[in-house]
Amino acid sequence: MIQSGSLIGTGLAIVAGLIVAALLPDTPLTAMTTVPVEPIAVIIGAPLAYLALQVVGATDPRRFAAGIVVAAVGWFLVLYPNIAALPLPAAIVNAYQGIVPTYLYAFQFPVSTVTRGADTPLFTPTLAILLIALTATCLVVAYSAWVWRVTLADSTSPSDSPGESNDADGLARTGGA
Repeated sequence: MIQSGSLIGTGLAIVAGLIVAALLPDTPLTAMTTVPVEPIAVIIGAPLAYLALQVVGATDPRRFAAGIVVAAVGWFLVLYPNIAALPLPAAIVNAYQGIVPTYLYAFQFPVSTVTRGADTPLFTPTLAILLIALTATCLVVAYSAWVWRVTLADSTSPSDSPGESNDADGLARTGGA
């Protein structure tokens, strides 16, 4: 059970962080326009990989599934006013936009210059390569499932004594003729 002292401490730390964030100026502190995003994603991904290993190695994955469902419901309840376009008080709208995982209303996408009416041929070499790759993948998966099923049938069949077996090929029989 969680101690109430650690819960209160966490709540106070969050409130203190929000107060500090509210006191920061609106001007950007740094302007980094040439920093690639990929190394930052790798650095952030390392601790997330550790958390993923904890989930994979868990003995009771139902807790994680239940936690995800609770988090999804909670996040939906927090975001519901924005999803449903409910009117919000003017003082809350700007703060509320900070937690919404989409662009602000003022953000505008540029105009696309791609021609939309171009004909797309159906029978192309790309389609043939995709069909061959998909067929090969299906055959590999079907063969793997067949081998797994035969192996499972062999391991669950009752073992006969070496002198009693009538099966020349060693395959499991179902009791028929």
